This record gives sequence, C-alpha cells and structure tokens, in this order.
Amino acid sequence: MSNKQGNIKLSAALSYGVILFSIAAGLFYTPWMVKQIGRDDYGLYILVTTFLAYFVVDYGMWQSINKLLSQYRAEGNEQKIKQTIGVATKIYLFFDIVICVVLCCVYFFIDTIFGSLSPTELVKFKTVFLIAGAFSVLNFPFGFVRGVMYSFEYLTQSRYYELAGKIGLIITTIIVLLLGGGLYWLVLVYAFVPLVKNILSVQFLYRKGVRMDFRFWSREAAMSIFGISVWLLFYVLAELFVNNISPTIISIRNSLEQVSVFAIGLTIYSYVYQITNSVAGLFLPKVSKMRLHGQHKEIDDYAIKIGRLQLIITGFLVFGIIVSGSQFINAWMGEAFANSYYVACLMTIPGLIIYSQQIELAKLYAENKIFLQSAMMLLTAITSVTLSYILTPEYGAIGAAIGIAASNFVFMAVGMNVIYRKVLNFDSKKFYTFIGKFVGVFTAVALLIMAFTKYIYEPYFLLSNEWLNFLFVASIYAALYCVSVYFLLMNRSEKELVISIIKKIKR
Repeated sequence: MSNKQGNIKLSAALSYGVILFSIAAGLFYTPWMVKQIGRDDYGLYILVTTFLAYFVVDYGMWQSINKLLSQYRAEGNEQKIKQTIGVATKIYLFFDIVICVVLCCVYFFIDTIFGSLSPTELVKFKTVFLIAGAFSVLNFPFGFVRGVMYSFEYLTQSRYYELAGKIGLIITTIIVLLLGGGLYWLVLVYAFVPLVKNILSVQFLYRKGVRMDFRFWSREAAMSIFGISVWLLFYVLAELFVNNISPTIISIRNSLEQVSVFAIGLTIYSYVYQITNSVAGLFLPKVSKMRLHGQHKEIDDYAIKIGRLQLIITGFLVFGIIVSGSQFINAWMGEAFANSYYVACLMTIPGLIIYSQQIELAKLYAENKIFLQSAMMLLTAITSVTLSYILTPEYGAIGAAIGIAASNFVFMAVGMNVIYRKVLNFDSKKFYTFIGKFVGVFTAVALLIMAFTKYIYEPYFLLSNEWLNFLFVASIYAALYCVSVYFLLMNRSEKELVISIIKKIKR
C-alpha cells in the first residue's frame, strides 16, 4: 500500500472518529444543554446559527482552491500554487468586508424578518446575532485553509485539527454551562473555538513551507477561482436553503417549539451527513491525476468500489435510525421530541443514493461540470422551500422534512444519476444493480427487527429504562446487519478488508 493510499485511509478513519466523538459527546451534553438553557432559548440558538450561515458560508471557494492546487501540484507548478493562494486570500478578505457590511444592515431589519418572535425573544435574538456575527466575520477569512490542506494531502493533520476543535468546543461548552453561563455564553463558545482552530491550522501550513504570493494579482487567476466557485456558490446557497432556512420558515409559519423538534431531527441527519461525507474532498486529488493520465475505466471501477463501501456505512446508519431511532430519541430527549424521529427518517433516506457517489461527484468537479450539480441543487432548494412553506403551518417540523426529502430524492438522487450517466458516461446499470441488491437486504433486515420489536419484544420483554430498550434493539439490529452484509453482499476483497481490520484491532 502506497503512502498516499495509507494517508487517505487513515484520514478517512480519523474522519469517522471525529464524527463518532461528536455523536457520543452530543448524546450526553445536548439534552443537558437544552435543559440548562430551556427549549425556547435552544430554538433561538438554532435559529441564529442557521440564519447566519447564509451570510458567512464559504461559497464553495475552498473546493475551487482544492481543485486548482491539486491540478498545479500534479503539474509541478510551484509558482502557480503560491499565486493562487495569494489571490484566494485577497478574495476572502474582500468578501469578509462585504459580509460585515451586509450583517450590519440585516441587524436593523431583524424586527421585520422575525416579526413572529415576542419582544423578549427579539432582544435575545439581537444580542446573540451580534456575538455570533462578529466572530463569524473573524472566522470567514480562514475559509481557504481547508482547500489548501486537502490539495497538499495533509489529510490526516486536517482531521487532527478538526478533532481538537470538536473536543475543545464540547469541553468549553460544558464548563461554561456548569459555571452558570446561559445562551449568550453558549454562542460565544460556538464562535470562539473555531477561530482558535483556524489560527493553529494556518500556523501548521506555514511550518510545512506553504507560502503565498500576496503581492500577486491577476484577473485571470481570480477568474480561475470564480469560474469554479461561482457554480459552487449557487450550490452552497441552494443547499443552505434546503436545510438551514427550514427553522426560519417554521418560526414564521408555526412556533419555536417546532423549531426545536426540527433541530433534533436535523442534528441526527447532520451526524449521518458528516459520517457519510467525511471522506468528501479526499478523492479529488487522486481522481484529478487519474483523469490527467486518461484512466477513465479505472475511475469507473474506483467509483463502484468506493460506492459499495459508502453504501454499507450509509445503509447501517439510515436503517438503524428507522429501526431504533424512535427509542433513541425518547431515551435521549424525551417524549416531547417524538416527532423528531420522523424528521430524521425523512431527511436521511435519500442519502442512500446521494452519499454513495463520491467518486462520480469528484469526476464532475475534475471535468469542470459543477454547474450541473448546482442546477440540480437549485431546483431542490426551490421545491423544498415551496413545499415547506405550504406544509409547515399544519404539519410543523414534519412538513418541512417532507419538503426536503421529496426534493432531495427527485433532483439530487434521480436527477444527478441522469447526469452521471449522460454526461460522465458512468455505467448506471452496475450502480443500480448493487444499489437495488443492497437496499433489498437492508430493508429485509429492518422489517425483521421491527416485527420482532412490535410483536415479541414490546409485548413481553419491554423494560422500564428507555436506554436499555434502545441498546437492546440496536444491538440486535447491528449484529443481524453485519452478518447479512458480510455473507450476502460483500465480495472477496471487501471481506479481506474486514478481516484485516479485525486482525489489526486484535493486535
């Protein structure tokens, strides 16, 4: 195994470790945090952070930088690398100034935008907005760092910094709340810890000899970044409208209580998204090199190989939520958040297809055809917002989730597969064949466990402790899932991979 392959595998393992740590920590401190600050303040916290995301999102430029620097490194063009980083830094600083001005203007229209909030809630919202907005402006110029780290294949180090940031955020949050800090301190921690992580990441790159030519500027270099990122901008903004605008719609069309219900379902969805997308961006340098050498068949084979592994992971999570998510939410947050189960299920199901196609997406980026993905996401956003606006008055959080799920399935699952087949000439038959077989086995396992739970476990063996009920059902599901996948779905190389991992763990 080459060093680069080992780096990708270690980075992927660390990525999953970061997410698993976040989930494990979240299990303990999220319900406690809600109890400490109250459901309404938690709803305000989610509302502010999701609303701010529209303005301080990266706009896809880190991915542009990742692609360009990966290309220049493959060509051995050191001068272009320095110039691109310098131009990117200036672009980020310019946008940071614009964002600062826009946020100042938005502040004076908060009463109008969130007119459904009470006077007390508006005062809290404005204070939180000022704190989070100020630190968001400070953090934004560091957005390019992720693209540089990925392109130089400092994948492992990037994940170490991410893990340190997660640990620091959670520990600091717990300390602050234990000392009596409320909503305002919570938001301050949320904003300050990432700033420290960003500064340390830049210091690491500097020690590794990564430099930029800050004096250099050219319209051509800027357009090289914008030529890619303009479509990524549309994609990122559209994606934000799919998920992050939902709390705003719910607060306007329903209540803050429903925002909290949606937030818990969104949290579970975000865990699935982070786990399944933790390797996103890791493959672009490799796919770019394979494409440069004309290895198109090898890319297709690589897509199926990675897609199968991604689907096994995604299927375990999605069907695990379907099977035992209700018990988990009742044990974790209480019966008041029971509807969060349906939100989580609806939002994660389309991911079975979407998250299994990382290589196809990387090739789309490598061939500068990102505008097709952006167009699909734009259609997803328009449809999702429309359906959510119609459904939330009556169905609340579940209505918003229905809009998101339907839109994602039609455009990001089905629509993107049409693009992969027609534009990139991927073998759709192979993909649909293994997707159908895998999902069929996953469904059979889920139905079997759900039938056992309903007709045997709950009538005769149900325990008074919600956590024990969840752990029992989840353990049976996990065991049956792993056995079924190993014997019914995995090929020889995948089984050898599992055996090698088990041997390493035993050592």
